[in-house]
Amino acid sequence: MVCLTFCVVSKRFRKNYIHRFTATKSWFIFSPWNCLRQRCIYLSTNQYFDYFVMTTILLNCVFLAMSETNEEAEYIFLAVYTWEMVVKSIAKGFILNKYTYLRNPWNWLDFVVITSGYATIGMEVGNLAGLRTFRVLRALKTVSIMPGLKTIINALLHSFKQLAEVMTLTIFCLMVFALFALQVYMGELRNKCVRHQEPNDTQIDWFEWTWNSSNWAFNEAEEPIICGNVTGARLVFLYLADVQSYFR
Repeated sequence: MVCLTFCVVSKRFRKNYIHRFTATKSWFIFSPWNCLRQRCIYLSTNQYFDYFVMTTILLNCVFLAMSETNEEAEYIFLAVYTWEMVVKSIAKGFILNKYTYLRNPWNWLDFVVITSGYATIGMEVGNLAGLRTFRVLRALKTVSIMPGLKTIINALLHSFKQLAEVMTLTIFCLMVFALFALQVYMGELRNKCVRHQEPNDTQIDWFEWTWNSSNWAFNEAEEPIICGNVTGARLVFLYLADVQSYFR
């Protein structure tokens, strides 16, 4: 099946850029000669449209970095992103033909971020509140706007495919050393923090003293503090004040 297309050449970040559109009706309504679609094509290919969207993304990142969430600002940003998606989908078409909005993988992230934003409006309970973390992905919208970033990301993705065998070999070598250390040191790093024995008390054997659980130091969860590994040794300093007061 032959799909008719047309191209629009415009300036984008001081370089000529070719935009390709399908000649079929977008949304089954707007033909290429439709006045509204022509205006949307003009907007989506205008470099100042990209500048406006990038400025919005930067402002959104500033608001995301704040400790308190400004819901009114989030609604404004979501409305701007929705307007951008509507303009591009009217200009290109949504999904049915080639060169439409969702046929471009770079727009998939934008669509997921926008739809998840609407799913979290007014939702404060349950797992739906966790969908608010998708707001952080809005910063990645800059990749779909700047052609230079697209080139870099594409190069990285292609390099991952070529480095798959090297990464597999590296993981295999790490697994060998990990299994070796597990077999050699398994169960050895179990030393616990024990209070000091009285210097004048020579009637109690040191082995019995250290293995007596009443002489161990415990944390708030009633678990003995482990001193036999790096992680447990770091926690000793956090519990030092409590341990000293406990042993007095």
